[in-house]
Amino acid sequence: ARELYLSAEMICEMKTDGMVFGTHTKNHRVLSRLTRDEQFNEIGNDFSIIQKITGQESVPFSFPYGHVHTYNDDTLSLLEEIGYSMAFNTERRPISFDSISQFEIPRYDTRDLFPFSDICPSL
Repeated sequence: ARELYLSAEMICEMKTDGMVFGTHTKNHRVLSRLTRDEQFNEIGNDFSIIQKITGQESVPFSFPYGHVHTYNDDTLSLLEEIGYSMAFNTERRPISFDSISQFEIPRYDTRDLFPFSDICPSL
């Protein structure tokens, strides 16, 4: 597994080149099935680790599995209390910036995107 994950040095290099890092939980558990304390244990420490390694003030979060039923109101309030800047789910819907919650931003999987060869034949 050590070969699959980034080292702190690799993260710093990527941050220097413009990448932004977020977190995803410690053990990839379904947060809505956990107590508030258990959820905090899953998401609380990663925030400060990312800040320490990267120096980022803003740290985003992506929900494990991404579906809206995999997190709950406790999750959303914890994210805000801990200091996360935003959170992404995998609900497939258009974004309306005037009414979207910063902790429930839809994101699309690359499998959801149209073939790029349709717009760029050289791909």
